[in-house]
Amino acid sequence: MVFENGHTVKANGDFSLNMLRYGATARVGYGNFQLYGTYYMTPLFRNGKGPTGYDLYPFELDLAFTFNN
Repeated sequence: MVFENGHTVKANGDFSLNMLRYGATARVGYGNFQLYGTYYMTPLFRNGKGPTGYDLYPFELDLAFTFNN
């Protein structure tokens, strides 16, 4: 991290992140437009190590446009 006064702090470690994760992905498209998302079924952090002790389950939603020549 770099603070406004120029002071820097480096942190080395695993930050209590889970080493492996798995999830499900779904894709839907029509023409040149696609919508896809992934939901991970494992928590981002190890059990009870997330912010304020909550388990966080990450997810992604994305848009894609394709261009055909």
